[in-house]
Amino acid sequence: MINKSQQSKMREQYFKSGSVQEALNYFGTLQNPLHNKPKYCTTFNCIVLTLLKNVDIKLNQMEQLAKLPSDIHRKVETLKKLQLEQMEKEAAFHRQVHSMEMEYQLDLKQIYSQRRAIVKGAVDDALKPEAEPTYPLKGIPEFWLRVFKAVPVLSSMILEKDEAVLKHLVDVRVEVRDKPVPSFVLHFEFEPNDFFENEILTKEYLLECDPGLENMADFSGFQIFDTNGCEIRWKEGVNVIATENVDADGVNALKESFDSIVYKDFLEFDFEIGYLIKERIIPKAVLYFKDYSGFAEEGN
Repeated sequence: MINKSQQSKMREQYFKSGSVQEALNYFGTLQNPLHNKPKYCTTFNCIVLTLLKNVDIKLNQMEQLAKLPSDIHRKVETLKKLQLEQMEKEAAFHRQVHSMEMEYQLDLKQIYSQRRAIVKGAVDDALKPEAEPTYPLKGIPEFWLRVFKAVPVLSSMILEKDEAVLKHLVDVRVEVRDKPVPSFVLHFEFEPNDFFENEILTKEYLLECDPGLENMADFSGFQIFDTNGCEIRWKEGVNVIATENVDADGVNALKESFDSIVYKDFLEFDFEIGYLIKERIIPKAVLYFKDYSGFAEEGN
């Protein structure tokens, strides 16, 4: 049986010398790093409190398991080996699907290229009715901004100054890769604008598909293990995500000390957004655009 002293030691080991309290203190006073507006991060407090509760549940489960007869333990270990064998086959399936997705994206390339041309206005003359000499508007202005605003989780993240930038977004596409590691890259293409020099901004999501003994309960296929953004070459005086009073060293220190608990949640949320764009928004962009009523209400 696990006594109180052992439980205490396990908690200390699990949370690595007080990192939970450090994170609570840090996130409780953190300013919004994107827009420099005070924002108490109660979400992260909830994450930590949930983790604390889960530790007690885990300890109770371990105590109950320790009471089982030894022959049951042997049978359970055999079942775990079978489970791992099953999950390794599932991992092979997901890797094969990833390879098929790479081939599939080639089939869609022409369709997406046509959509890009229509949005940018590159084929206006070919699409206009014969009775009209020209279209009053080039392409579809603010197409992707309106698409993003039709998605609640994205719309809640877009501020007014973000809209000024996103109005210049003319294409969003995805590239699925398998080398050097499985990944997908989101490409955001912008028309010339007053904010930055880049024509294309990218965000890469690095994936792994490894069930492993330590990850059996959470395994469901490919999972993110890191992300890579690109450098934005802002024009002078127009950096809309410039921050003040944000301690970069403090962020990095927190990432290192709290990596296995809270930072993982950052990655998972980041991946959920990227996966949403990849799997739903890019393939069905025009459907989201039609759902956004603002276009008609503004008289366009």
